[in-house]
Formats: sequence, structure tokens, C-alpha cells
Amino acid sequence: METQGKIIVAFGIPGSGKSSVTEALGQLSGKKVFHEPEEPDWGDAVRQRDLSGNFTAIMWFRAQRVPQLYQADCLRGNREVVFADSYYDKLFYLYMHEESLRWLFDETIDPYAAEMIAIAKKDYETLPDANAIIFFHIDRKTWERFLSVRNRNLDQDVEFLNQCFDSQAPFLLAAQRYCREANVELVVFDQVFDSPESSAERLHRLLIERNLL
Repeated sequence: METQGKIIVAFGIPGSGKSSVTEALGQLSGKKVFHEPEEPDWGDAVRQRDLSGNFTAIMWFRAQRVPQLYQADCLRGNREVVFADSYYDKLFYLYMHEESLRWLFDETIDPYAAEMIAIAKKDYETLPDANAIIFFHIDRKTWERFLSVRNRNLDQDVEFLNQCFDSQAPFLLAAQRYCREANVELVVFDQVFDSPESSAERLHRLLIERNLL
């Protein structure tokens, strides 16, 4: 029996395989996994982001993910080890200003920039802390192969294709800063083009080596 509960979160650029590997990891380890919605479950706020704006799309995703973090926190309090496949909302404040994130949110032109910055700052200060972050590090060729396989609507967006991969460096810097400030374990997982099950087995061994499982 686990003597200490933990929240272990996945973090990395979209298309790095976080969700599929985390799902397989949960099955392998017998742990609860919290998932952000997959594309078939996206609401109009996301599907029609060209109409309603990126702020509205981000808020839709936030409304799905933030309750999961609090649920995970409750389970941690009951000494359970749980996984979450996204930590975007907690860390957004640390990387939202990067030019390579303009595909997601452009604070120089968005009419809700001030509100978004305030929400992101408050989320960084108040959302539950993780016990460990798994950073999914990926090279461009592997990332592009993953995108071609999953074939999401967002993956066809020109700005996304041109800028998203360059977000990896600021994402990692954000994770490193947060882990220093909050005394959280950082595990860098080198992603390869493999089945989720095989990647989950590698990651499972790594987490055991780091005494996180």
C-alpha cells in the first residue's frame, strides 16, 4: 500500500504523446489517470475558435481540466497516486508571453489579454501543486510523425505548425522554474516513435528508478 499520495503530471508540447502514454501508464500501474478532452469531445468554443477567439477556447479547456486537478488533490489526500495528462493551466503564466506561443494566445492583440494574464497568474499561485512533472521531450521528426498519425483539426493550423515545436524550449524552462520554486521532481522523458504501451513501460521503469512509484 502506498504510504504517501502523489499527483504526477505530464507536460510537453501538443503532439508529444502525453495523453496516450499516460493512459497506458495508468493501465500498467493500476493508477487513476485524469485526461483532458479528446477532439471528438471538444465544444464549439474550441471548434469555432476562429469565430469566438482563442481566449474563449482556452477557458473552455480550463473549465474541463481545473476540476480534475482538485479531484486529483483529494485522491492524493487519501494516499492515492494519480496521473494527469496536462498541467497547462498551472504553468501557463510562466510561458504565455513567449513569441512561439502566439499560435495559442497572442497577448499583443487579444482583447482579453489583461484578463488572461490575471487568470494565469492566479492559477499559478493557487492550483494544486504536483509531486512530479514528466516532461515529454521530443525531436521535430518524431513530433511530425505523431501529428500525422493523430490528424487533429488543430494540427492543420498554419500558425500551429510553424510555431508549436519551438514552444518546447520555453515549456521546459517553465517546468524547470516551477520545479525549483515548488520543490517538485522533474523527470525528462525522451519520447520516441513507438507504441504507447512500449513507451509506458520505459516510463514506468524510469519512475520506479526515481522512487516516484
